[in-house]
Parts: sequence; C-alpha cells; structure tokens
Amino acid sequence: MTHSGAPGTHDYQTVASREIFNGRVVRLRVDTLTMPGGGTADREICGHDDAVAVVAIDPNDQVILVRQYRHAVGSDCGNFPPDSATSRASRR
Repeated sequence: MTHSGAPGTHDYQTVASREIFNGRVVRLRVDTLTMPGGGTADREICGHDDAVAVVAIDPNDQVILVRQYRHAVGSDCGNFPPDSATSRASRR
C-alpha cells in the first residue's frame, strides 16, 4: 500500500469481510478496510440487484460530480458534491 498524502492516492484494501444477512432482496456484509494513516475502519455494505439513479442537470446541461472512493463498488465513483445545487435538486 502506498500513500503520498494527496487526496485520492490511498489504496483501500479489504482485510476482512463477513456476511451478516443474505435475504431474497438484499445482502448485508461488513468489510474492514485499511485507512490513510495506517488504521482500519468497518464499512457496512448493502447489496441488491435492482437500483435507480437520479441525475440533476443544471441550466447549461452540465452535471457536477466529485470523484470519491466507494468501497461498495470497489473504485472511485462520481458523486454529487455535498450541499451543492445539484444534490439539492436531486432530493426534489
């Protein structure tokens, strides 16, 4: 694992994973990940086969996203910035 300190440079590794529920509609597990600075943290993951996404488009036909690591999908993803006009619009 390398970490230069710059945002987005930490290589999150799963060091443990345990399934806590496997139902007809959802699956639940707890993964333990390495964190920047050398510690670990648990992440609760809910898996399901069907999903819906909402994308807000501003008046200039632009979508504003920030890149964030999401362990549930195992990679960086585009997400709405917190408290942004686009995330407020997606809640409507």
